[in-house]
Parts: sequence; structure tokens; C-alpha cells
Amino acid sequence: MPSAVLVPPSGQLPLSSALRPGTGHADLDKTGYVEEEYHLSGIAPTITAAGDVVAQAPYVIRFLIRKPSDPSRFNGTVVIEPFSWFGDRAAGWILTRAYLLRRGYAFAGYTLNRNRPAQDPKFPADPANPEQLPEDAAGLKPVATPDDFDHGTPLPRR
Repeated sequence: MPSAVLVPPSGQLPLSSALRPGTGHADLDKTGYVEEEYHLSGIAPTITAAGDVVAQAPYVIRFLIRKPSDPSRFNGTVVIEPFSWFGDRAAGWILTRAYLLRRGYAFAGYTLNRNRPAQDPKFPADPANPEQLPEDAAGLKPVATPDDFDHGTPLPRR
């Protein structure tokens, strides 16, 4: 089961905080909002098409939550957006923050791959040649190659 942990204040603003100067800045106190950082962690299984677990890997996802400090102002909608890999920015937040803050939305930005391996199997150096990929700790290599998919078969039309 995953666990979520509130990250205690460190005296420094979290990366991508709305309180940092820049394009995503917002005066959260003035608008009646709070910002909290959480880490969600657990173990993710790798499952075959038959449903067999062949490996397990730990994961950590960082969430930065912005919500009205008064729960009665919350309109019931949470806007969730991944932070970009470049500076942990959220383009949707940058473009809509004034509206979200006026209307009582909550915002959840998340950062993946806090524990990303040096060679991430999701982003191989040469996806056309999976034999070049190193084996992982369990001795696994990718099982599908581009030739495993018939790109010439048209999809059925409705």
C-alpha cells in the first residue's frame, strides 16, 4: 500500500513553490491559500499480460498541493498537473492561477522519478535496438520490440 507523508517545513521554499519569484508566483496568503508538500511512496509491480508479477520497483512521487486555507472556500475541484522536467514548472498553473485562486480550486502539481535510475528503461538511448539496453537488477530486458507491433493493420472504423 502506498504511503503519503507531509514534508515538514525546512525553512526553504520547495522547488516550484508558488511563493518563489517567477512566472508561477502567487501571493497565497493574500488569496487565502496554503501550500503543502507531500511524498507518496510505495512499490510498483511489473506485471505481464497474463497477470504475473515479474519484478517490483520502489517509487516516490512528490506532490505540491495548493488549496484554500478555509475548507468552506474549496469548490470541490482539484486541478492536477505534472511539473515539467525543466525547472519543475507547471504551465497550466502559470496560465490559470489567478482564476483558480479566485474560484476556490485546489491545485496538485506532481514530480515523478524522484529516484530515477541512471539508465531509465522507459527512455532507452536507442528504442529501435532494445538489445543494447542493460539488464535491470532482476536480469530483465524489454520484451517488446518495434517489430512486435503490426503498424500496417488499419483500425476498425465505427
